[in-house]
Amino acid sequence: LHSAYGDAKDWVTRSISFFRSYIPGVINPHAKVVQQWNKFFVISCLVAIFIDPLFFFLLSARQ
Repeated sequence: LHSAYGDAKDWVTRSISFFRSYIPGVINPHAKVVQQWNKFFVISCLVAIFIDPLFFFLLSARQ
């Protein structure tokens, strides 16, 4: 039983270290790439906010 717990603990430790290598630490918010992603996210949210009422209008217009 103890060796099974040790194997599971080793597996978790290896998994965490594997994924940690692909996840960056602190991202600089002033980096150009981060600013571009922020702009894309804001524009896509604004587009979604303005297009969403059109779907409700289409549903009410069909009735």
